[in-house]
This record gives sequence, structure tokens and C-alpha cells, in this order.
Amino acid sequence: MELESTSNFEKTILDLAVKIGSLAKVEGITTSQLEQIIASLENSPDRRNSLLICAAYTKRQANRLRRGNRTVQAIIEAIKEIYLRNGGKEEARKLLGLAKWVRESLDDIRIHQAVNNFGEYLDLLLLKR
Repeated sequence: MELESTSNFEKTILDLAVKIGSLAKVEGITTSQLEQIIASLENSPDRRNSLLICAAYTKRQANRLRRGNRTVQAIIEAIKEIYLRNGGKEEARKLLGLAKWVRESLDDIRIHQAVNNFGEYLDLLLLKR
């Protein structure tokens, strides 16, 4: 089975990354915690099994830290979407790397709720000027 190779899939990745990164900001998840989640993708040489390991690690971290449940739910939903579209760790790494960039870009912006898509994110950045 081939990975869905449409611009629609990439748009989905962008929107999911914005949601994850903005939720991380709202819930006080640090970029280093996102980096640890990205690193968990390397715990399996199998490109698809690594997604399942990453999902389990992500939930474990939220339980351990006792915060970030909405961020974790968004990450697991995104990983499931990648898995269902026959994606692997490469797509998950792209998603989570973008989410980390979004989180970092919001350091000096006060937000109270998740941003739902890339268009809203760009509007938020423009308002900051």
C-alpha cells in the first residue's frame, strides 16, 4: 500500500501540527518534552511500529508529568491519522517537528485555546506584529 501523496495529506499534517503546538503552549508543555516525543520514534527500526511506540510513550509522559492530556490526545489522534494513511515515522517526525516549531513561535504570544488550523495560526502571528 502506498502513502497517500496528495497536498491534502500535507495540509492535514500542517493543521494537526498547529493544533498540537498551540495545545502544548496552552498546557505548558516544553519544547524539550516535544523533542523527547520525537526521539521516541527511533525506538523501533520499523517505520510503522515506531508510530505505536511513540503513542504509548506520549501517553506515559503525560501520566508521569500529570499535565498535557489534551496535547497528548491530539498527538495520538494525529499519529493514528498517519498510521491509517499508511504513513510512518518520517511523516510523524515531520508532524512533531512542525508542532515543536509552532510551540516555539508562540513563546511570546499569549493564547488561551488551541489554534485549529494553519490559517488561524498565520492570523495569530500577524496580529502579534
